Amino acid sequence: MHSKSTKHLEWLKPDNTANFCTMVTTKKFAHIFRLSVELEEEIDPVVLDSALQVVLKRIPSFALKLRYGLFWNYLEIADGKPKVEEDVRNPMVRRSWKLNKHFLFRVRYFGKRISLEVFHALADGTGGMTFMMTLVAEYLRQKYGYEIEESRWILNPDEEPKPEEYEDVYSKVARKQNFKRKSPKAYPAKGTKEEEGYLNIVTGRMPVDAVKAKSKEYDCTVTAFLTAVLMDAFQDIQEKEKKRKIRQMPIVINIPVDLRKFYPSKTVSNFFANINIGLDRALGHYSFAEIVEQVKHGMALNITEKRVNNLIAGNIASYQYKVYKVIPMFIKKPFVILGNYMGGEIKSTCTMSNLGNMVLPPKMSEYVKGVQAVAGKNFGRVTSCMGVSYQDTMSVTFTRKIKEAEIERLFYTKLVEMGIPVEIESNQA
Repeated sequence: MHSKSTKHLEWLKPDNTANFCTMVTTKKFAHIFRLSVELEEEIDPVVLDSALQVVLKRIPSFALKLRYGLFWNYLEIADGKPKVEEDVRNPMVRRSWKLNKHFLFRVRYFGKRISLEVFHALADGTGGMTFMMTLVAEYLRQKYGYEIEESRWILNPDEEPKPEEYEDVYSKVARKQNFKRKSPKAYPAKGTKEEEGYLNIVTGRMPVDAVKAKSKEYDCTVTAFLTAVLMDAFQDIQEKEKKRKIRQMPIVINIPVDLRKFYPSKTVSNFFANINIGLDRALGHYSFAEIVEQVKHGMALNITEKRVNNLIAGNIASYQYKVYKVIPMFIKKPFVILGNYMGGEIKSTCTMSNLGNMVLPPKMSEYVKGVQAVAGKNFGRVTSCMGVSYQDTMSVTFTRKIKEAEIERLFYTKLVEMGIPVEIESNQA
């Protein structure tokens, strides 16, 4: 991989998100997410492998491996070439990077589907989707000779990589942190722990127009509407709790926000912030209309340039203390993991990540039938939710590390009761 395209990227200091992800990674857990594209025809693994090598030269920030230093971790160009592999029924299982020649992603195929599993230290959902769609475009070019034009999600494979595509934008835009906000523990949905190495994945596909129409009816965005439905589902579960203290814990949904909306950037690395939107359950039961208002106004209040910049600054500041820099990794790693659990994981009930609407060039859209986004499991929370829209279909996928499927059952049922048809697909038997 030390080609002309990558000679200027020999190593990379992890950005704020990458630094965090590498610190909390254990033998059993790593922040991984998955993106899938379904084509019209069976995947040719030989062509897919060839396309992958081309795209890695164009996006060298994905051709990195993790190196552990005494005081901090860093990323450097990995040797060799990663191979595409057949997909499995139970994806995103934590395994040694050595099994993939130290590369921090996997490209898998099955039938007509191409899937990309990414360690969050490399990229966020937007960066991952850019790599994925550039890979699919290159696959179609090699397979059928189609020249797919460059677009928001597709980079020109014939161009040289640009430094701004893998720069640390967090440090570039962050101002001084002005305040810290303390938040209580959120309602923790619980259940029977699933067997080790198994992750339940349930996808609901629904008409985009129906979801937009219902969102418009409640005068809110699609993300706000789906978040409200999710909160309502958790409220139903919470009200069955025996202890009054647990019934009154706030329901908090974590919403990742793409910071490229506030700061124009070409980075395909991480550039997002997590916003928590809560429902104060100590005040009693909420109707769905009331939940929508809480979510809508909560998002309007918290998803602003000043708020997200303060979050960025706070996250960066936590790694800038002089004493932190000189403490060996093996000592501070356990404290970072504990701090993440106490300060982050238990402060929210679930994640709702919406990548938005995928618009592809006409020639490419002739071959792409569907797109799916799947969040990996969290260290503390039992479930996560991730959505993406393509053409006339929206896919909303739950990942769950408990056996009970009550959360997604209630979520999809509520959508159906509102007149939104849902088609369910699962990796369960």
